[in-house]
Amino acid sequence: YADNRGKGGALKYGFAHIARHYPGQDVVCADSDGQHAVVDILRVGRAVHPGAMVLGVRAFAGRVPARSRIGNLITRWAFRAASGVDVSDTQTGLRGYPSAALPWLCGVAGDRFEYELNLLLRAREAGWTIDEVPIATIYLAGNESSHFRPLVDSLRIYLPLLAFSASSLVAFGVDFVTLLL
Repeated sequence: YADNRGKGGALKYGFAHIARHYPGQDVVCADSDGQHAVVDILRVGRAVHPGAMVLGVRAFAGRVPARSRIGNLITRWAFRAASGVDVSDTQTGLRGYPSAALPWLCGVAGDRFEYELNLLLRAREAGWTIDEVPIATIYLAGNESSHFRPLVDSLRIYLPLLAFSASSLVAFGVDFVTLLL
């Protein structure tokens, strides 16, 4: 499409296209920044099964740019605190989805980098499990090809985590006040 609608918008467009023109086909998404080896993409594809999204997860060992290592550590911790779910690599760009997930994937909020975190946040309530497949950690030229804007995109990622947590805190407050009455 002519206007940049963000990563989430592009993924949703692709999911809708596949659901419409290739019904019953599972989907594997891999970022185009050179961070994913073909062998890992194929492994994630083989691991896709009904009822689960599959994440290709990096170990973050060796020569990893500091912003990537720290960003994933913080997001991982915040995600676990907000959702109670432990995911090894919340920011992975290598993911597999069963065909039955496509309508759900098209309906999850978010049009930019926050979309993939929203998928993880909403997976459990939608009945999806999150499976992990270890993959190689590859960064080319210090991750210079990334389109991630640290300040703006971090805010887009962390705001849904805060909103998700806020709903739990409000529910706790209502329960607590009700108990006191």
